[in-house]
Amino acid sequence: GAVCEVGTVKASADHHRDRVRELAAADQPPCVGTAVCNDNGVGFPDGMCTNDCDAARNDPDLACGLIPSLRGFNDCLAAKQPFAQCIADNAFPAAMRACSANAPCRDDYICARTGSEVGVCLPPYFLFQLRVDGHPA
Repeated sequence: GAVCEVGTVKASADHHRDRVRELAAADQPPCVGTAVCNDNGVGFPDGMCTNDCDAARNDPDLACGLIPSLRGFNDCLAAKQPFAQCIADNAFPAAMRACSANAPCRDDYICARTGSEVGVCLPPYFLFQLRVDGHPA
């Protein structure tokens, strides 16, 4: 769950014209070892380093959780498929930053339950897929 994509915000009087100016690739914080960066373009503010779940077995700071494939998951829900089926068909396991009451996530992420004693840190926008009023088509 480490940050791997940073930049500066250029604000505008019209908030629709606000822009983020990313640092050069060489100046971005690297992910450690074999971890990869899930960037802002796929929904991870400031980027989020993830690894395969095997990495979580030897690192107490990591836990294995599911990351929904944004497009596939949303398309599945829009097609009115059962939520559990959309998760099963469109989420992939990944080692992410572990979290608990004693080890919170960074400020812009939430701790999501995993079924084990610890959770994983995810961006809060994943909660929008849990709408109670249905999912837009």
